[in-house]
Amino acid sequence: MPGDLPQTTFTAEPHGERLLVVDDNQDNLDMLARRLKRRGYEITTAQSGPEALAAVARLRYDAIVLDINMPAMSGLDVLRELRRHYSKLELPVLMATARSESDDMVEALSLGANDYVTKPLNFAEVVARLATHLALRREFTAMRGEVASKVRSTDAMVTGTVVDRRYEIECQIGHGGFAVVYRARQLSTGQAVALKVLRARRAMRAGADGIEYTRFRREMQVIGAVKHPAIVRLIDSGSLELEGGWSSFDDETPDGSTQTNAVTEDSSSDHVAPAMLPPTARVPFFVMECLEGETLAQLLERDQKLSLEDTLELFFPIIGGVHALHRRGIVHRDIKPSNVFLHDGDQRRPQPKVLDFGIAKLKSEEAEEQMTVGFVGTPSYMSPEQALGERDIDARCDQYALGVMLYECLCGQRPFTADNYTQVLLLVTAGEFTSLAKLSAEHEQVSGIIEKAMHRERAHRYADLQDFGRALLEVAPESVRARWRGSLDE
Repeated sequence: MPGDLPQTTFTAEPHGERLLVVDDNQDNLDMLARRLKRRGYEITTAQSGPEALAAVARLRYDAIVLDINMPAMSGLDVLRELRRHYSKLELPVLMATARSESDDMVEALSLGANDYVTKPLNFAEVVARLATHLALRREFTAMRGEVASKVRSTDAMVTGTVVDRRYEIECQIGHGGFAVVYRARQLSTGQAVALKVLRARRAMRAGADGIEYTRFRREMQVIGAVKHPAIVRLIDSGSLELEGGWSSFDDETPDGSTQTNAVTEDSSSDHVAPAMLPPTARVPFFVMECLEGETLAQLLERDQKLSLEDTLELFFPIIGGVHALHRRGIVHRDIKPSNVFLHDGDQRRPQPKVLDFGIAKLKSEEAEEQMTVGFVGTPSYMSPEQALGERDIDARCDQYALGVMLYECLCGQRPFTADNYTQVLLLVTAGEFTSLAKLSAEHEQVSGIIEKAMHRERAHRYADLQDFGRALLEVAPESVRARWRGSLDE
């Protein structure tokens, strides 16, 4: 019977599940949320029905504890709406009701509530009932993963899609010309991850030896090889099978419809017939830590420019991360604000994370000249040697791009701006721009450092990023200098 504790025994240990607790009584809400957090659950709270539905629309929850008696929109109304989208096994809902509200309890069960508890709440009972339904949900998800090993399209995987029997898709969080990024949940641990998958259309046209595969493998190789707090962390990799084979790529969106302003390889590969295709259509993916926050580009779009202290607090970890790449013989070649993510981690300040290593250059790659055609990088942040199409690009092009970013952060505009990419490239190769000191007298000291890092001739730039960082340290506010002095000796 619903009122009896279940006879089946499941572990009460949480698996990192995310719970939504809904109650219009602030005291009840705080008490239950606090105690569930201590048990290891990730808790979100809501004080009304509309707020609860808005929370579910934003994130995927593993279970909901829902008060029945709320003004404006009752828990029963919320439950009715939830069951239009989620089954009892997909989203368990535990109703909280007063003992006198037996009619409401019956209606809740008929609407699809998984279980109920009566007020005043017995916390041990709440935990036991939650453990039961969360364990059932885990079993259901695992069983669904066993049979849901194929997807129709890498471009539009919907919420609940299980990838390679290990990751459940929650929502799409990013996309580019040749890959899509999803927020997903690792089934074995419950942790949130970012899953990046190659667009099947691109994979099908290029073949396993094509540019897209090479870039994808390279990015995975780079983030797997370099362990640094400012480099996004690799968790896993694998491949997924397309339902219906390569014919399913026709369901995807056209190539490059969301391509950024990066100038990379010639797009003529779109018109080349694919090589002999394997009988099974498999597309690679890799899994990274899930980041919460915004890119440096989004921050600059909102705030226009930053103080010297705030800028250097971001730049020293970025310099450390990119220098770690250089020590491994890796040149990023596309450093720019949109490729720096400001992660809202556990620390007091956002943690910068360098992203997108698809066009990074590995020193060990002998076939680089065969793979690369034309310009590589983004015009506004491209070094003169990149703009001229030189082949022997080295780590000093990343230093140049960091100089451009530093300039932009401090004065709110880029050194080179024009109506089109060609004009920008001409300005970059000429190497003449308005010094930061002329635009902002307060940054006269750092202006000279930027001009050296952005020198047209790379031989006149800093020897490496450690030297660049040490120069910046000399003009940094004392609080910043004290915090980052030791990091440049690593």
